[in-house]
Amino acid sequence: MEAVAEGVPAGLGAPVYAKLDQDLAAAMMSINAAKGVEIGAGFRAARLKGSENADEMAPAGQTGIRFLSNHAGGILGGISTGAPVVVRVAFKPTSSIRVPRRTVTRAGEPAEIVTRGRHDPCVGIRAVPVVEAMLALVLADHLLLDRAQCGRARPPGISPLPGARGGGDVIGVVLVNLGTPDAPTPAAVRRYLREFLSDRRVVELPAALWRPLLFGVIAPLRSRRVARLYQAIWDAEHDDSPLRLITRHQAERLQDRLTAMLGRGRVRVAHAMRYGTPGHPRGPGAGCSPRASSGCCSHRSTPSMRARPPAARSMRWRAG
Repeated sequence: MEAVAEGVPAGLGAPVYAKLDQDLAAAMMSINAAKGVEIGAGFRAARLKGSENADEMAPAGQTGIRFLSNHAGGILGGISTGAPVVVRVAFKPTSSIRVPRRTVTRAGEPAEIVTRGRHDPCVGIRAVPVVEAMLALVLADHLLLDRAQCGRARPPGISPLPGARGGGDVIGVVLVNLGTPDAPTPAAVRRYLREFLSDRRVVELPAALWRPLLFGVIAPLRSRRVARLYQAIWDAEHDDSPLRLITRHQAERLQDRLTAMLGRGRVRVAHAMRYGTPGHPRGPGAGCSPRASSGCCSHRSTPSMRARPPAARSMRWRAG
C-alpha cells in the first residue's frame, strides 16, 4: 500500500543518524507482516539513469519553487525537501490458513498443521490505518525534534496543506475508535448493530437485500447474545464500556503529553467513535487549525477515515 503526506516542511531529518527516510523505514518495518518498504521511486530508481531520477526544479509564482517530478519521495539525503512524502509498504500473505502445511513436532517428527478459527484473508486491508498512523507519528516526531533544535516552527512544504496557514493557533486532535454500545443491554446493542452493519463500507450487499435481513433477523437475534458478552466486561464503577474508557484515557494522556511539549492552550485533544457515542460533533471544535483525526484500531480504515471532520479531511492524508 502507498501513503502520501503533503505539506511536509522542508528541512526535517538529518544527513546521518536521524534521517527521515531511515526512521520511516524502521517504523514501517516494525508493523507486523511488513516485508518491504519503498520511499519515492524506491526499487524502480535502480533501473533509472541519473538524468531520469533527478527531480528538477522550476520557479512557481514570484517567490516559490516546485519540483517537476518526485522520484525522491520528498526526501533527499535524509532530509525532507518540501515535496510530498511518499512511502510504500509490502505485506506478506496470511500464513495462518486452513490448508494443511508440513511441519514438525517438538520431538522433531514430521507432522501436518492446520490453523482453524477466524482469520483475516488479507492483512494488508487492516494495515492501511496502521501505515497512516506510523507515517504521522514519524513526521510528528521530526517536527518536534526540529522545533527543539531550531526553536521555531517551519513553514509548510511546497505542496501546503489547504488552510494550514489560516485559522487559530490551537491544534485539534481527535482519536477515533470503531465504536461500542451505550449500555450492555439488548436494546443498546441492537441500536449499535443496526448503525454499524448498515454502513455500506462494512457490508457491501445491496441495501434492499441486506437491510431486511439485518433489521428483521440479525440485529434482534444477536443483540441478546452480544449484550451478555458486554455485561461480562462492562466497567461497573464507571458504567461504561472498556473501549470507550480506554479511548478517553488515551485522549487525556495525549492531551497531557502534548501540553507538556507544546505549552498550555496550544493543543486540544478529544475522542470519538465511528459508530455510537461520542461522535465527531464532540471533537475539539472550532478555533483549531488544522485538526488531525487518527484511527485507534487496525480495522478496515474506510469508515473511520470517511468520518473525519472536514478540517481533518483537508489535511489530505492519502493511502491506497
